[in-house]
Amino acid sequence: MAYCAPRQLSLSLPTIVPRLIEVLNDSHHMVKGAADSALASFTDVISNPEIQSLMPQIMDALSDPNSKTQAALKALLDTPLHALSRCAFPCTSGAHPPARSA
Repeated sequence: MAYCAPRQLSLSLPTIVPRLIEVLNDSHHMVKGAADSALASFTDVISNPEIQSLMPQIMDALSDPNSKTQAALKALLDTPLHALSRCAFPCTSGAHPPARSA
C-alpha cells in the first residue's frame, strides 16, 4: 500500500497510521516488528524533504515515546517548513493544513 498513488495514500493513512502506532509497542516482538516495518515503508514515499529528513527522529519517538518525543518535537520545531501538502505528513490527521493569507 505504501506505493499507491499519493492521493490514495493520503486518504488512507489517517486511518491506518494511528492503528499501527497503537501496536508499535506491543509485547509480542513479531507484532511490533510488523508495525515498525509498515510505518517505515510509508516514510519512504514522503516527498517533502524537510519532513523526510525528520522521519528517523519521528520514528524513534513513536517507538520510544517516553525518552525520544522531546528530541523529535525540538527537531520539528527547529526545522523551517515551507509548503506542507496533505501528502507530505499524512500521519497527523485527515484535515488539510489551514490556508495562509497572502
